[in-house]
Amino acid sequence: MSRKGFNLKKKYCIILACLIIFMSFGFTASVAAAENDGRLNDLERSVEMIIDAINNMDTAPALEPTYDPTPTPRPVAPKVKLVGPQTAQVNAGQTLDIVITVRNVGVGGAGSVLASIVAPTDAGLSLSFVDSTNNLGTINENAEKTMRLRIAADGDAKPGNYNVELKYSYRDANAVNSDESDTITIRIVNAGYSSALMLSDFKSQGDIAPGSSFDLGARLINTGMAVYSGLQIAIEGLEPDKLSLTGEGSFFKASVPGRYEENLNYKIFVSKKVATGTYPLTFKLTAKASDGTEVASSFVYYVNVNAGDILAADPANVEITRLTSPEGSYRPGMTFSVEMTIKNNGAATAKSVKLVAEGTEAIVPMSANTRIFNSIPAGESRDITFTFAATAEAKSQNYAIQFSVTYQTGEEGEDGDVTQTVEQYAGVTIDNPPVPTETPVPPVESEKISKPKIIVQEYKTDPGIVKAGQEFDLSLVFKNTHKAKSISNIKIVLTATSETLEKGSVFTPVNCSNTVYIDNIEPQGAYGHKLRMYTVPDASPRTYTISVGFNYEDAEYNEYTEEETIGVNVKQIVKMEIGDFTVPPTVMVGEPVSLYFNIVNSGKVQLSNLRVAIDPGEAEMDLSQANMFIGKLAAGSSAYYDGMFTMYSPGAVAGTIVISGEDDVGEEISMSREFAMTVEDYPVLEDNFPTEYEDVMPEPTGFAAVLEFVKRPVVWIPSLVIVAGIIIAVALRIRFKRLRKQQGMLDE
Repeated sequence: MSRKGFNLKKKYCIILACLIIFMSFGFTASVAAAENDGRLNDLERSVEMIIDAINNMDTAPALEPTYDPTPTPRPVAPKVKLVGPQTAQVNAGQTLDIVITVRNVGVGGAGSVLASIVAPTDAGLSLSFVDSTNNLGTINENAEKTMRLRIAADGDAKPGNYNVELKYSYRDANAVNSDESDTITIRIVNAGYSSALMLSDFKSQGDIAPGSSFDLGARLINTGMAVYSGLQIAIEGLEPDKLSLTGEGSFFKASVPGRYEENLNYKIFVSKKVATGTYPLTFKLTAKASDGTEVASSFVYYVNVNAGDILAADPANVEITRLTSPEGSYRPGMTFSVEMTIKNNGAATAKSVKLVAEGTEAIVPMSANTRIFNSIPAGESRDITFTFAATAEAKSQNYAIQFSVTYQTGEEGEDGDVTQTVEQYAGVTIDNPPVPTETPVPPVESEKISKPKIIVQEYKTDPGIVKAGQEFDLSLVFKNTHKAKSISNIKIVLTATSETLEKGSVFTPVNCSNTVYIDNIEPQGAYGHKLRMYTVPDASPRTYTISVGFNYEDAEYNEYTEEETIGVNVKQIVKMEIGDFTVPPTVMVGEPVSLYFNIVNSGKVQLSNLRVAIDPGEAEMDLSQANMFIGKLAAGSSAYYDGMFTMYSPGAVAGTIVISGEDDVGEEISMSREFAMTVEDYPVLEDNFPTEYEDVMPEPTGFAAVLEFVKRPVVWIPSLVIVAGIIIAVALRIRFKRLRKQQGMLDE
């Protein structure tokens, strides 16, 4: 028999067996009915027909199968990969548990899954799995499981991002072992690591008498964990006739480890000639960080020397902060006023303050030209007004009036109390044309009568107070004061009468000449001109004079020469710089954030009432340790800010560092720097972890696979029914034979 015929016969056998089973359910009823109603023969014939059909299956035509009897086996390739989290953050000195989720993204189940973690060396991290949750057992296809990783960071851990390797080992259904790995980034936050070298706790015996020596102690501290090398400490402010060292002055240390402290001691001698006062000593620290970056900082200690009465730490400093010149022009006999304000910007009381208005033959004071104040306390000011008038001898020109302030600074010098003098100028324009007589007198050849004059009728600067190192506009109006004569071929030259030691002339024309040429000015006519000027950066804050020289001719070609002066107020620019600083991009709620940087006064004027404040914007934070008052900051000096704030709520933070104070004339100054960060809540950890795991058994092959197939209910139940059907068919055949035999005997 062919294989096709056998398969067809097998198919028919199954069909017939099913018919037999169906008929067997009603066997008993069929037999009883055959005995009673005579249908026994019909039943016998039906059974015989079924048996004959089975015996004749070999002659049935063979049919081709319509499907492939050997299906393609499915490949087995499980793959375990990380779902999350990809990153985690931990603070130095903190222990944090995170829940890690992995998934089987391959084909088939992964059995005996075991995870392991590899921590980087020298990171200050300790990693371990809690309660052996890394033994994941079986992960079915597309299924997920979790494990708990415990992260512990040392208190001196270096901040930064560290990659840790998460490894998995498992086997597939064919008992083939596999390995996979993923990377988790752990960020360590340690605000106290990147700190600074600093000197603190300066100690001495208090007020020092001239001619004595004293011990000055200080504490060298490395406030963080960063290691510095090549530390040097130099002292500035030592002078033989003031303060000097009697012992070793320089300090060098090859290496400064983290959290290091050391007490330093200096022996300082005070000269016998030194006067009572406060003398600053600047300790400059220079070193190299571990990455080779140069770091530098400075700290100032003030030595109080008392030669008798103890005075304030800083001397008095009286300045003319406001000076208003009269506007327009004035005839002889007309009075005009000059208003001014003097202020003591020093720390000590100014004594014997004397203010004098210097008059001339042409300009005389109409009020007392001398004002005396016994004292002006620190920070206080006085407003004064002087009244002047021009005499008949005054010419039609601009006159400069000098004001001088003399006072005692509170310091003692070799000749007694130190006296300081400050000077400034105010300008006034006088118009004094000649008065004609009723009977003209013929002019003498050697004497020019009623010669035309040219004056600076008015002038102004924009801005009103010029800043050193910047440009400004100088506007002038020149007037021919003669009522009948015109002037022509006019040459005007502007010359700054003051110079600086480094830059020379204080004022320099910008893209123009300091010479002005005017072709003609009619009688009583005026001509305006504007110049762009530049002020040198090292100009001291005071009033500078500019000489205006005139060369011109009248209608008869007679040449004339005149000269006037004008005053320009100059002040120094406030320059303040903030050193580099860093804030962590991400922090947790309740985590303190340290902020530190240098503030440098890079200008040439002293700053006072300096303070640092943090503006949190819309964020909520604790600022009790963030705001700091610095006070005075001398020109060229620096101060160190070290503050801390704590975040209250999660979200984006856009804060501002605001530094404010006053310059040398009491004007408010301010500068700001912005910073941004993100505040996050700590993650909520899940406590439900799997405790029981199922193992994946390898799929059987060969005879074991056939045996496993036979054991399935879908196979052995139909097989049992077929066997039962065959047994019933045989039993029926025997039964029918017996019934036929009995029927024959009954017939006989």
